[in-house]
Parts: sequence; structure tokens; C-alpha cells
Amino acid sequence: MLLLLLLQVLPVYCYDPRFFAASPWGLSKNGPHRAAFLQACVSDLRSSLQQLGSGLLVSVGTPESLIASALEGCADSCLVLTQQEVTSEELAVDAAVRTAVKGRAQLQTLWGSTLYQIEDLPFAQGLVDMPNVFTPFKDKVEETCQVSNAHLSRWGKISLVGPSKNATESKFDARTLWVDFCC
Repeated sequence: MLLLLLLQVLPVYCYDPRFFAASPWGLSKNGPHRAAFLQACVSDLRSSLQQLGSGLLVSVGTPESLIASALEGCADSCLVLTQQEVTSEELAVDAAVRTAVKGRAQLQTLWGSTLYQIEDLPFAQGLVDMPNVFTPFKDKVEETCQVSNAHLSRWGKISLVGPSKNATESKFDARTLWVDFCC
């Protein structure tokens, strides 16, 4: 596990055009209600970060292209943090991002899809014995687990920085990108 004592983070959100494209079956992946909800969530995230003295760089484009541009001139000491994903489309984007940062920065994925860290769940490694039905899962977890944010302490002090005043500018001072994207 990576331990950082001081970390400057530039929060980034990518509206990935693949998320808004038609599926292989010709159906829309994202209707107007879902798009409006996503826009409201990103706006709320920006507001929350501003209250912390930071900002949110919002971009339209593929995450791998945005990150490659943002990392130009960055030494290998830069770090890109992103949420660990599980679906095939998101894993394909993760692979493209990993390729884009190779030789420019380290890529670190963090679990964030559930209230519990995977290692805290009361199931065998790989979750092979995890119930397929919610109620038995809930019962087992409630009797043995507690929601914890202790995993956050391993990152040390985090200093959030905002994007430059010119939001289209790809250069930034932070050594770390926190990237979230939709696909």
C-alpha cells in the first residue's frame, strides 16, 4: 500500500462521450433524466469541494486523453488516483488510463463502490462465498462489520487544489490527479 505524507490533489471529473453513446444494440446508455441527475451530482461535488477551498476540473473527453494531456511534463513522481471499477466497460477505460499514464505517473485505484472495504467483508478472499441474495449478505455483514473510514488515514494530509482559472488549460501544479469518470 502506498503511504503519502503530504498530497496535493487536483480533483477532476471527465464526462466520457462513450457514456452518452448508443449501446451496441442501438439503445441510449444515458437518457435525459439520468443525464440531468449526473449533471446535478457533478455540480454538487464542485460545490462541496469549493467549501473545502478546492475546485473541480470538469472536462468532456475520454479520461485517457485528458490525463495524458494533463501529465505532459510531469515526472514519474506524479500519481493518478481513481476509483476501482468492476464492470467490463469501466475496466476497459481503466486499462486505457493505465496505458496513458505509463512512464508518466503511477496509477493507484481505490475501492469506493461500497460502504465497506473489500478486506473488511466477512467472506473468503475473492468473495467466493458471498451470498448472491441481499438479505443473507446484509445479515452477515451487519453482525460482523462496522463502516470505517480508517483506510483514509493511510493517505496522510491531503491538500486539495483547484483547477487553473483557465479551465481548458491542461497544466497544473498538483502532483496528483483524482479522476472520476463515467462510461
